[in-house]
Amino acid sequence: QGRRYLGAGLYGRHIAAFQARFAREQILVASYETFSRDNRAFLDRLFHFLGVAHFAPAELPRLNAGTDYASDATGVSDLDPALRRDLAGFFADDLERLAAFVDFDPRPLLAPAV
Repeated sequence: QGRRYLGAGLYGRHIAAFQARFAREQILVASYETFSRDNRAFLDRLFHFLGVAHFAPAELPRLNAGTDYASDATGVSDLDPALRRDLAGFFADDLERLAAFVDFDPRPLLAPAV
């Protein structure tokens, strides 16, 4: 069952499957962190990508607020170092592939904790 969860995390592979069927300019990939950091700018980017009129409500309240999971090495520093090494090895090639699609560098996600 653990391998199934690992496979689901191979975002580069999943995105490559879309790229095999659609032109690169027809695919928008962004991180939750990008949306969370500046949701209005994210919406502007999304609407521009879709070619539709821009719209933003007067307020964008945060719903279903919970723990923020940072997408940098400092946000996951409590991960067991041996497990981090194993995961880094498993995901290394996929993170390289993913880096070509996203608006942030995903490779530090599994960097050794400092």
